Amino acid sequence: MGSPVIVWVLTCWVASMLGIVLPWEARSRQDPLGREIAPIVSQDDGTKATRRALEARLLSLMRDYGSEDDKGIIFASIAHVYGQPRGHPDAREDTAEDAAKYAKLALKQPLDDLNVCGMYSVWGRAVSGHWPELPSDRFVAVRRKATVLYLLGLKYALDHGAPAQPQPVPNVNRYHVRGARDSPEVQAARQQYAREVQGHDEAVRMNELAGYRDLFIRQCVTLYAQPPSDPDELSAFSDEILLGHEEVASGMVRKLQWWQKNKDGWRGPFPSGTEIPPMTEPVGTEGQRP
Repeated sequence: MGSPVIVWVLTCWVASMLGIVLPWEARSRQDPLGREIAPIVSQDDGTKATRRALEARLLSLMRDYGSEDDKGIIFASIAHVYGQPRGHPDAREDTAEDAAKYAKLALKQPLDDLNVCGMYSVWGRAVSGHWPELPSDRFVAVRRKATVLYLLGLKYALDHGAPAQPQPVPNVNRYHVRGARDSPEVQAARQQYAREVQGHDEAVRMNELAGYRDLFIRQCVTLYAQPPSDPDELSAFSDEILLGHEEVASGMVRKLQWWQKNKDGWRGPFPSGTEIPPMTEPVGTEGQRP
């Protein structure tokens, strides 16, 4: 088992590759709570005993941070700790229920768009657990529950404008203007800078929503590509939950059907229990990232 520091680095790297902001990360530069959470969660070594201790330390923060917003971030952080797959024999399966518990608690608090999506992702992973090891009948039941959660997360992301593709992030320029602080030139530069910061932050947020959109679609398709595959059931769930986003729903089912018919188009093998790898050619459906 790697050291807590190595595990922490890998956790942040995986999150960055998926375009996901961890709950405390978005606030770490803005208020004290994020700065207090980060060093606590960095001590996670993947064992149940350590995670229980980290849970207690994070909950103790509510003595100083008791607003509903703060509670949401704390619950979400605990959910992420319990939901991280570490590969340790004393970790993943034993803490999945805790991950689901805190994801549900977090979703009852005010959360920003990205943390709402993150909680549906954590909850879905907690429900599905070690699905490759499940017998067929048990797997089908678990797949249904997890897929509903992933689709609810996808619906939320789409309702909040998640694009199909990440877009270029505009730069924020530095301005050097001579003059008094209240001069028109300095005020104009400050206003321009504020507009650029706002545009940059909004572009980053939308790209992170695009990452969640892609993640939820991939999770659903991955589960329904496993035997017994059932495109009709995925279609029924998608049609019921993704109201107002029919193109995305039908595109997801088309992607599953295309993958079933074009296995040679995948990069590398596709053994049961592994996530669908990127394709070597486009499908022409919604939800695909470059």
